[in-house]
Amino acid sequence: MKSKTATCLVVGANGFVGSHIVDGLAARGFRVIAFDRYSSAQKFISSEMITKVKGDILSETELASSVKGVDYVFYSFSATTPFASEDNPYSDIKLNLEHSVSFFDACSKEGVKGFYYISSGGVIYGATAEHIDAMETD
Repeated sequence: MKSKTATCLVVGANGFVGSHIVDGLAARGFRVIAFDRYSSAQKFISSEMITKVKGDILSETELASSVKGVDYVFYSFSATTPFASEDNPYSDIKLNLEHSVSFFDACSKEGVKGFYYISSGGVIYGATAEHIDAMETD
Protein backbone atom coordinates (compact mmCIF):
# COMPACT_ATOMS: atom_id res chain seq x y z
CA MET A 1 0.00 0.00 0.00
CA LYS A 2 1.31 3.41 -0.95
CA SER A 3 1.77 5.73 2.02
CA LYS A 4 -0.03 9.04 1.97
CA THR A 5 1.87 12.19 1.22
CA ALA A 6 2.57 14.20 4.35
CA THR A 7 0.96 17.59 4.80
CA CYS A 8 3.17 20.41 6.03
CA LEU A 9 2.06 23.75 7.43
CA VAL A 10 4.50 26.60 6.89
CA VAL A 11 3.74 29.56 9.17
CA GLY A 12 5.28 32.74 7.80
CA ALA A 13 5.21 31.18 4.34
CA ASN A 14 5.67 34.42 2.43
CA GLY A 15 8.77 35.57 4.27
CA PHE A 16 12.30 35.09 2.97
CA VAL A 17 12.97 31.84 4.85
CA GLY A 18 9.38 30.57 4.78
CA SER A 19 9.00 30.97 1.01
CA HIS A 20 12.11 28.86 0.41
CA ILE A 21 10.78 26.18 2.75
CA VAL A 22 7.46 26.16 0.83
CA ASP A 23 9.28 25.78 -2.51
CA GLY A 24 11.53 23.00 -1.19
CA LEU A 25 8.71 20.99 0.37
CA ALA A 26 6.46 21.25 -2.70
CA ALA A 27 9.36 20.26 -5.00
CA ARG A 28 9.84 17.12 -2.88
CA GLY A 29 6.19 16.13 -3.22
CA PHE A 30 4.80 17.26 0.12
CA ARG A 31 1.39 18.91 0.35
CA VAL A 32 1.97 22.38 1.77
CA ILE A 33 -0.35 24.77 3.56
CA ALA A 34 1.30 28.16 3.14
CA PHE A 35 -0.02 30.33 6.00
CA ASP A 36 0.81 34.03 6.00
CA ARG A 37 -0.82 37.46 6.04
CA TYR A 38 0.49 38.10 2.49
CA SER A 39 1.13 41.81 2.95
CA SER A 40 3.43 41.67 -0.09
CA ALA A 41 3.44 39.80 -3.40
CA GLN A 42 3.69 36.03 -3.17
CA LYS A 43 7.36 34.97 -2.96
CA PHE A 44 7.09 31.21 -3.46
CA ILE A 45 6.42 29.43 -6.76
CA SER A 46 2.77 28.44 -7.30
CA SER A 47 2.18 24.70 -7.40
CA GLU A 48 -0.74 22.30 -7.20
CA MET A 49 0.95 20.97 -4.03
CA ILE A 50 0.53 24.32 -2.26
CA THR A 51 -2.62 25.68 -0.62
CA LYS A 52 -2.26 29.38 0.12
CA VAL A 53 -4.01 30.41 3.34
CA LYS A 54 -4.23 34.10 4.16
CA GLY A 55 -4.65 34.69 7.86
CA ASP A 56 -3.55 36.57 10.92
CA ILE A 57 -0.55 34.84 12.40
CA LEU A 58 -1.32 36.39 15.78
CA SER A 59 -4.84 34.90 15.79
CA GLU A 60 -4.76 31.74 17.89
CA THR A 61 -8.08 30.66 16.39
CA GLU A 62 -6.89 30.97 12.78
CA LEU A 63 -3.61 29.19 13.45
CA ALA A 64 -5.27 26.42 15.45
CA SER A 65 -7.73 25.74 12.63
CA SER A 66 -4.90 25.71 10.06
CA VAL A 67 -3.09 22.89 11.90
CA LYS A 68 -5.96 20.39 11.56
CA GLY A 69 -4.84 17.37 9.53
CA VAL A 70 -1.22 18.57 9.40
CA ASP A 71 1.67 16.15 9.86
CA TYR A 72 4.54 18.65 10.19
CA VAL A 73 4.78 22.34 11.06
CA PHE A 74 7.53 24.70 9.97
CA TYR A 75 7.28 27.85 12.08
CA SER A 76 9.25 30.72 10.56
CA PHE A 77 7.55 33.72 12.09
CA SER A 78 8.44 36.33 14.67
CA ALA A 79 6.31 39.32 15.61
CA THR A 80 9.35 41.32 16.74
CA THR A 81 12.97 41.86 15.79
CA PRO A 82 15.90 41.28 18.16
CA PHE A 83 16.36 45.06 18.55
CA ALA A 84 12.68 45.61 19.35
CA SER A 85 12.77 42.87 21.97
CA GLU A 86 15.65 44.62 23.73
CA ASP A 87 13.64 47.85 23.88
CA ASN A 88 10.42 46.18 25.04
CA PRO A 89 10.93 42.63 26.34
CA TYR A 90 7.34 42.44 27.63
CA SER A 91 5.98 42.95 24.13
CA ASP A 92 8.34 40.25 22.87
CA ILE A 93 7.11 37.85 25.57
CA LYS A 94 3.46 38.57 24.78
CA LEU A 95 3.72 38.52 20.97
CA ASN A 96 6.23 35.70 20.57
CA LEU A 97 6.63 33.50 23.64
CA GLU A 98 3.03 33.34 24.88
CA HIS A 99 1.67 33.08 21.34
CA SER A 100 4.13 30.35 20.40
CA VAL A 101 3.40 28.25 23.50
CA SER A 102 -0.32 28.44 22.74
CA PHE A 103 0.35 27.34 19.15
CA PHE A 104 2.60 24.47 20.34
CA ASP A 105 -0.29 23.32 22.52
CA ALA A 106 -2.69 23.37 19.53
CA CYS A 107 -0.19 21.32 17.51
CA SER A 108 0.14 18.79 20.32
CA LYS A 109 -3.64 18.44 20.63
CA GLU A 110 -3.91 17.84 16.87
CA GLY A 111 -1.21 15.15 16.93
CA VAL A 112 1.36 16.94 14.76
CA LYS A 113 4.27 14.53 14.21
CA GLY A 114 7.04 17.11 13.96
CA PHE A 115 7.53 20.79 14.68
CA TYR A 116 10.40 22.79 13.20
CA TYR A 117 11.03 26.19 14.74
CA ILE A 118 13.12 28.31 12.40
CA SER A 119 14.84 31.36 13.85
CA SER A 120 17.69 33.51 12.71
CA GLY A 121 18.15 34.39 16.37
CA GLY A 122 19.22 37.88 15.34
CA VAL A 123 22.36 36.61 13.64
CA ILE A 124 21.56 38.46 10.42
CA TYR A 125 20.64 41.75 12.06
CA GLY A 126 22.73 44.67 13.20
CA ALA A 127 25.81 46.48 12.05
CA THR A 128 28.93 44.43 11.38
CA ALA A 129 30.90 46.63 13.77
CA GLU A 130 28.70 45.49 16.67
CA HIS A 131 29.59 41.88 15.98
CA ILE A 132 33.29 42.60 15.62
CA ASP A 133 33.33 44.53 18.92
CA ALA A 134 31.55 41.67 20.66
CA MET A 135 34.12 39.15 19.40
CA GLU A 136 37.09 41.29 20.43
CA THR A 137 35.96 41.74 24.04
CA ASP A 138 36.59 38.25 25.40
